[in-house]
Amino acid sequence: MPLIQSGKTFNDGEQLTAGKLNQMFSDASLSTAGVDGTSIIVNANDVLAVRSINSSRIDSGAVITDKLPDSTDKTDGVTFAKMQHISSGKILGRTSANDGQIGESFDFKDEDDMSSDSATALASQQSIKAYVDDEISDNGITQTSGTAPYFGCRAFASYDGVNDVLHTAGNGNLTVSRSEAGKYVFTFVTAMPDDDYSIVIGGSFPGKSTISYISAFRTSAKTATSFTLQVRGGAPSGTTYDASIVDVAVFR
Repeated sequence: MPLIQSGKTFNDGEQLTAGKLNQMFSDASLSTAGVDGTSIIVNANDVLAVRSINSSRIDSGAVITDKLPDSTDKTDGVTFAKMQHISSGKILGRTSANDGQIGESFDFKDEDDMSSDSATALASQQSIKAYVDDEISDNGITQTSGTAPYFGCRAFASYDGVNDVLHTAGNGNLTVSRSEAGKYVFTFVTAMPDDDYSIVIGGSFPGKSTISYISAFRTSAKTATSFTLQVRGGAPSGTTYDASIVDVAVFR
């Protein structure tokens, strides 16, 4: 299929004139059948135009680093060297006053105490570890040897059952109510994920100091939101009575 269509078609025996010759060339047009219509087209001005070139139409090895502009400006192209200088801040989506030009640097700080408190600077693994270790130590958690895991206390309380006073009100994730003498219901401010928690209990058994008395704490009705604690003792019946100190800690 010819790329150019003649502006004049001659018939057998037709007389040749200068006007007809001029018409044949001046009225000629490009044929759309001579292009693929995808990467190359004939546009509205009857001109060949490139519409689209995808990766399948570029020969392997046709694009090389030497043909890319060697500039740090983000609009001038990409080189391997520029890619090496893209900071972690770029990967994380951060930009600066230069609007994220390729190769621009971001602050890197190796501060064990994170004193700069920067919203854009990056920290080293060493500084992060040192900061976390210091925070753990400063808050009373001692790192010991061995590989056994650590588990944090999820709730705690120190309660005076005689005077019905919670000494840790608002601080230990627990509230308490005395339903009767020696029977206390502890309720979590923020619930546990389930009732598979462990309760550590200690306290004082007032007036039950002789060997003839047996005193103990007893837990019951454990749920994700609360548990009941009873103080029992006093030979021989083992009835409930108020304890002056009831300390509890919950682990999960």
